[in-house]
Amino acid sequence: LRIDRDVGQVDQSHFAPAQDKQSVRAVQRTDNGQFTLAVYLEQQFALAFSYGGVWYFVIDGDKEPFMVSHLPGDADNHKGLEHLSKHVRKDGTLLLGVQGPHFDYERVISNGMKYSQKIAPGQNGFTKHYYLADDSKTVMAQTTQYRTYTFAEANKMLSAYGFEYEPRDESPKRFLGFKKK
Repeated sequence: LRIDRDVGQVDQSHFAPAQDKQSVRAVQRTDNGQFTLAVYLEQQFALAFSYGGVWYFVIDGDKEPFMVSHLPGDADNHKGLEHLSKHVRKDGTLLLGVQGPHFDYERVISNGMKYSQKIAPGQNGFTKHYYLADDSKTVMAQTTQYRTYTFAEANKMLSAYGFEYEPRDESPKRFLGFKKK
C-alpha cells in the first residue's frame, strides 16, 4: 500500500469512481484548497510506506529528524493519519522516508530549460516555489506549502493513532519505522 500526496490543482472529472473497493474513489478538497485523494480500503495491511509522499522526515547531519507533510493544515494531518491507521493492522509497520534538507537551487535540464526552486520559511513549516523557465519566459510556476513537526511533535501525533517509533540500524537511513500497537 502506498498512500500518496496531493494531486495538485486538478479537475475532479479526471477521476472516475472506482469499480472495486480497494481503489481511490474520490478527489476531495482540503481546507486550504488543495486536492487530495480519498482512499477507501476495506482491509488492513502489514505495511504502509511514504517516500516523497504525504509524510517524510528530513535529517540534516547529526540534528534531530523533523517530519515534513505536504498537508499544511494540522487538522488535515490528523485526519490523514487517522484514516491511514485504520488500514495498517496491529503489529503492522509504517515506514516514512528520509530525505536531506530542502534548499534553493537552479539547474538546466535536458531540454535546455532552467528548473529552479526557492524555499521560504513560514510559521509552521515552509513554502517551496518551483519554476521552469525557457530563456527569460517562465513556462511553469507552482507553489506548495509544507507543514513541519519536530521529532517529539511527530511522535506524539503518530502515537495518537497507534504508531510507535522503532529505531532501526540502517546507514544511511532511508526510512524511519513505526510499529502499529
